[in-house]
Amino acid sequence: MSVRNRLSVLQTAERMKLELHHFAKGSYPTWAKEFGTMTVNRFFLPYKKSENNCCRIEDENDSLELIPGRAYFAPLHHKCRFMLDEELEFISIHFTLELYEGIDIFSGFHRICEIKDPTFFDRALKAFDEPDHFSSALLLEGVVSDFAACLSCSMTTAQWESVSRFAPFKRELDYLQSRPPAQVTVEELAALHGVTRECFSRKFASLTGVSPKKFLTQVIVSRACRTLSGPVQPLRQVAAQLGFANEFYFSNFFRKHTGLSPKEYRSQVLK
Repeated sequence: MSVRNRLSVLQTAERMKLELHHFAKGSYPTWAKEFGTMTVNRFFLPYKKSENNCCRIEDENDSLELIPGRAYFAPLHHKCRFMLDEELEFISIHFTLELYEGIDIFSGFHRICEIKDPTFFDRALKAFDEPDHFSSALLLEGVVSDFAACLSCSMTTAQWESVSRFAPFKRELDYLQSRPPAQVTVEELAALHGVTRECFSRKFASLTGVSPKKFLTQVIVSRACRTLSGPVQPLRQVAAQLGFANEFYFSNFFRKHTGLSPKEYRSQVLK
């Protein structure tokens, strides 16, 4: 009898980092006029229908009516809008699933989608209603992991390549993950790669489709959003963790790249 060991699968699983940023249940009327993006994936599960049948999620290509018992997905950095009235009730979960620092599994998933399997709502409700915090957390991680696995089965080769193309820079991305991102420079990453700044920038942009400077900005914004979504800390402490000299530089940076102040972003997430 022979045993087949899939070591590469274990190594990939070890690298994957699931973070849960929001878990709420109830009603939140909103009627967005403009398409907007978020730095997290949104897993949306309606359970009480609006009598007006007008609640939906839309992007530039599709419009999905929100039907109780079904699951809906809006990937991070994808422009979409939610239209919800006061009668629609739902469970909302925000999460990220990164393979490398700043590289979410669904970064190449450029569409909203609907999954008709009702068990996702049943499991999410069970997790929400579970009184024991540890059991609730395990149930929540389980349903989000299974939902992500379900979505991944519909991903194309090109969508997977949008993640795997960063593999040649694993060392640099691991270094970035260990540091306050606002203090990391392109020169540092180039030195780790053993080439000049110019050579590194060309290679990084050619293989990943994004310049290293823009990528560093994305990482800072992403980590800032995660930090602001967690336990409330003074803004100066958040700024220090990210590597900014003070909270004023951080606030200006965050508003420039998200359109919101850190306080406005935090108030939206905690609703």
